[in-house]
Amino acid sequence: MKRLKFITEALLIAALVIIGACSTTQLSSVWKDETYNRGPLKKMLIIFVIEQAHLKTVFEDELARQLKDSGTFAVPAHTVFPEGVTLDKDMIDAKISELGMDSVLIARLLDVQDAGIRDTYPYVSESNYFGYYIICCQTVSLGYNALIETKVFDTGNDLLIWEALSETAIERTSESIIRSYVPVIIKGLRDKNLL
Repeated sequence: MKRLKFITEALLIAALVIIGACSTTQLSSVWKDETYNRGPLKKMLIIFVIEQAHLKTVFEDELARQLKDSGTFAVPAHTVFPEGVTLDKDMIDAKISELGMDSVLIARLLDVQDAGIRDTYPYVSESNYFGYYIICCQTVSLGYNALIETKVFDTGNDLLIWEALSETAIERTSESIIRSYVPVIIKGLRDKNLL
């Protein structure tokens, strides 16, 4: 199982480095606890569960930055916990209490799926058949889709209040994926009056 997780994360990193263009994110499912009535979240701890420290840092920092721009004070976990340490409940609870967090957002990479390939047929202005034939068709990789599960918990009663499954088309760098992912998550939280 650990080997599969490592291979999945390695594939994600390789895809991020190799593939060109831009990234797009869509929420494929969203759920909110409709009984939650404590108002907008004001102080959120951000935790991205992934072994690659660079991706964890970029993800947590970007999400925290954009949440702060939306009026929610957010703390990236990598800034308050030691690097490379598997967190236990007591460690997280102590930090939530120390920082006065009202919520914790935890995201994790579920899977990276190959989006397949397709043939393209570009317009060609060649006036002879051979020129047209030689550049007729090109096979193009459609890249990969990263599935990320994101959950938000109310820390006052340790209950799940919001969750989403997102699909991000990987076509460039980890930073572009995160820049694509973060606004979609923030909009999803805002749409449910959690921000």
